[in-house]
Amino acid sequence: MIRPSLFLRRALLADAIFSGISAVLLTAGAGALAPLFDLPEALLRETGLFLIAYAAFVGWLGNAAITAEGSGHDRDRRQRGVDGRQHRAAVFKHRHAEPAR
Repeated sequence: MIRPSLFLRRALLADAIFSGISAVLLTAGAGALAPLFDLPEALLRETGLFLIAYAAFVGWLGNAAITAEGSGHDRDRRQRGVDGRQHRAAVFKHRHAEPAR
């Protein structure tokens, strides 16, 4: 499992926020933005609608990364007082132990 870093979570949430702002601007203001960008109004509006779904998905990913950190095996290890280094050392010893004769 990939453990998301704080930087990754914040980057995902920032991306979701700015994509959402862009989505609202493109969807609501497609008529005003079309002549400014010299693009079809339908293209801008549909791009805005796509960005709504994209922003929701990225926002969900950012929040899922936050909630996944405090669940399951990692939480159990922390409650027992085992840090990541101790756990990795125990797994290494178990995997590299000589088989019983």
